[in-house]
Amino acid sequence: MKEETYNFWSKLSPTLDHMTLRTNTKQFDQQEQKEIMSYLPDLSGHHVLELASGIGRFTGHLAHQASHVTSVDFAPQLIETNRMTHKHHTNITYKVADVMDLSFESASFDTVFINWLFIYLSDQNTQLLFERIHNWLKPGGTFFFRESTHATGRSNFGKYTAIYRRIEEYIDLISKYFTLKNHDIVLTYFLQCKLTNQHYWLCQKD
Repeated sequence: MKEETYNFWSKLSPTLDHMTLRTNTKQFDQQEQKEIMSYLPDLSGHHVLELASGIGRFTGHLAHQASHVTSVDFAPQLIETNRMTHKHHTNITYKVADVMDLSFESASFDTVFINWLFIYLSDQNTQLLFERIHNWLKPGGTFFFRESTHATGRSNFGKYTAIYRRIEEYIDLISKYFTLKNHDIVLTYFLQCKLTNQHYWLCQKD
């Protein structure tokens, strides 16, 4: 699954539509970015870890508010586009790495931000990453993630395999490591694409 996913994304050009796997992203991209950012707490003074950052749809927004952002993606061409787009920011560290290979000291970050990732991870790695994020966060730190959901199952698109989990599965995982502060559908995506499978969760480390 890991190799399939890497091969798929490494062959895509770093464009907005390729990041969302849609053809109409420009119609709602700015609105969705604004919506997603509105769900986050004040990031002033925060050290933020952004996983699966892609071309940086949210990296600049995070860097504008936070003291420092560590932006991670496993595709070099996506990180390079992100870096060039946000070269005016001096508080971003870019890292080309598989999220499962990352290692940080305990309590390194105030906030961990993910916009799409877990559908590309096995159940075992998903739980392991939840555990690691809990360890990387400072007490009281924030974990925000947005993900595609569905009835439990695997979808094979010929190029890669994705796991669409039920909302309840994520809530169960959250309960093992975090306190759930907020959860709902991504409204912009629903209004523009008529899909209710895009959800976000705002969690806190006790």
